[in-house]
Amino acid sequence: MKGCSFITKEVPAYVGNYTKNRARYGKISEITVHHAAGIVSVDALGQLWQKKGRAGSSHYGVSGAQIGQYVSEDDIAWTNSNWTANCRAVTIEVSNSSGAPNWEVSDISLQTLVKLVADIARRNGLFPLVVGKTLTYHSMYTATACPGPYLKSKLQWLCDEANKLADMPEDGTSSDKLTTLRIGPASAGDVLTLKRMAEDLSVPFAEADGLMTIGGMSAGDAVTFTKKADELGLPVQTAARMYIVQAGFFEEGNNAATFFAELHKKGVECSIVPTDGGFRVQCGAFTKKENAQAMVQQLAAKGVKTVLKEV
Repeated sequence: MKGCSFITKEVPAYVGNYTKNRARYGKISEITVHHAAGIVSVDALGQLWQKKGRAGSSHYGVSGAQIGQYVSEDDIAWTNSNWTANCRAVTIEVSNSSGAPNWEVSDISLQTLVKLVADIARRNGLFPLVVGKTLTYHSMYTATACPGPYLKSKLQWLCDEANKLADMPEDGTSSDKLTTLRIGPASAGDVLTLKRMAEDLSVPFAEADGLMTIGGMSAGDAVTFTKKADELGLPVQTAARMYIVQAGFFEEGNNAATFFAELHKKGVECSIVPTDGGFRVQCGAFTKKENAQAMVQQLAAKGVKTVLKEV
């Protein structure tokens, strides 16, 4: 699918619930925000759009730190209850954190939404975003309470925050440079110490033959790891960026553990890495992109869908 490079799950909608080939009807000129009218996961939204006869879909779904994609931006999702608006919009359904009448949305979901909106705007030339023009909402096009009073009250804030990220890199990280370190070779005990540090700080890591590759991370975290390496008497080098093969992302650790076990039954080696907002199930971290791409292809041959993330 064409679209955001840092989605956490891809769940293709049933072909009868959207229209292929947007180019026949126009081009993208706005982003439309909806609320899901419920507390839902990105998987649950995807399952909804996969139902035959649903006659509805969205390009993306946001729930906590997770982003699901269901329809390619090259195609037209049926979300806005208005054909003309559908033809020109990239649409996003956002999970609520409470029910009626306020239909609130969690802070984590809002922050994720900001990054997604900024990414869509950057790739489609929509900056600066303006509420009611390039950033629209469902009730502009039909008689509906969507996107709910809470999310509607946040639209100007969303617009302002997304506009601040106009120069955001394609991987969805902030524009601040991230650091990746190589530490070692290290003993098994020192490797365990560094792994635990990485997990505590929600920093990606990989280990091979006692050599730890840790990052990308903030400058402050890099200083923390450098000091620990000095304490352990281990050599430290600045490494290139890492490429992570992500098989899944979950807000709850129990769900990540269940998925981890399912992959192991298929003979897939993976690990669970705590991150901001949840738990990533990853199947390797590589300093060379071609090696990560090869892993993606190997897993696809086993029926395992993954997302390649650069950190």
